[in-house]
Amino acid sequence: MTFNWAFDIGNITAIATMIGGLVLWVRSQGGAYGDTRRTLLRMQEDIHELKNMQKQITELLLQIAVQQNTVEGLIKQITILDQRIEDLRHLKGFIIPPGKLESI
Repeated sequence: MTFNWAFDIGNITAIATMIGGLVLWVRSQGGAYGDTRRTLLRMQEDIHELKNMQKQITELLLQIAVQQNTVEGLIKQITILDQRIEDLRHLKGFIIPPGKLESI
């Protein structure tokens, strides 16, 4: 029993085709892995940007709440002052110094 080491052009072409196909398949799999990796990296960047935006929105909402609280306090003060002015117009709470009652 002897092994024939002779190769003809058909055998060489078949082997080259198989090797080429294997190389192309490995590259295509690596490309898909690379695309997936790039997609995941982009998604991580987007998530990081969204977290930063959420922090900014939270800060803005906090500032708005503080301003609204301040405005409500000012409105209460204006309402109290308006009521006091109305009371004074009707001489409620008005203190008349002694001896000045005749001039009113």
